[in-house]
Amino acid sequence: LSPLTIANASAGDARNPPRWQLSWSVVTASTWWVEVWNLGRTVVAEAIYLAADLGASSGRLVAGRFDGTRLELDEIHRFPNGPITVGGTMFWDALAQWREIQLGLRKAADRYGSQITSVGVDTWGVDYALLSRDDQLLGNPVHHRDRRTDGMMQRAFDIVPREEIFAATGLQFLPFNTLFQLLAMKEANSPLLEVADTLLMMPDLFH
Repeated sequence: LSPLTIANASAGDARNPPRWQLSWSVVTASTWWVEVWNLGRTVVAEAIYLAADLGASSGRLVAGRFDGTRLELDEIHRFPNGPITVGGTMFWDALAQWREIQLGLRKAADRYGSQITSVGVDTWGVDYALLSRDDQLLGNPVHHRDRRTDGMMQRAFDIVPREEIFAATGLQFLPFNTLFQLLAMKEANSPLLEVADTLLMMPDLFH
């Protein structure tokens, strides 16, 4: 938008330009800055960015408050997030995680309202969920610390050379990598692979 000049008594005098100028500019899709030059400072409408941070033992909903120059973090909600072992397999409790994320979002909405700009999910980078053709969750996602990947790294190298895998992925070889988890499912003849239509990494499941 063009600068809006508020003329004062000296507006017509070239040697005394107007003292008040109000300039608007868009910094992000949601944040507007107002520059009041006569005060020599910038006043910014504070924006709130929410993050659901899911760790190995606990989760939390955090608000990042940004005023244009300073970022401050407020923890809105924290909850336990340990794995659950059923029938010898270690799972994530995805439904409980979703419930806690929603609870944290409600708390954030009560506190910040329309200041909230975006929501993101941060979590482990190797675990995933399988969905059916109608987007139904096919069981709880398996935890990366589950023992199903024991021996899967070498089994993968027997099928595809290590060099080719690295050239395609560029990842450090760790026993719980997604590739080895999927291979473990294949080696176990998991029926989920027959009916799965979509694979989502855990952040995308909650998005």
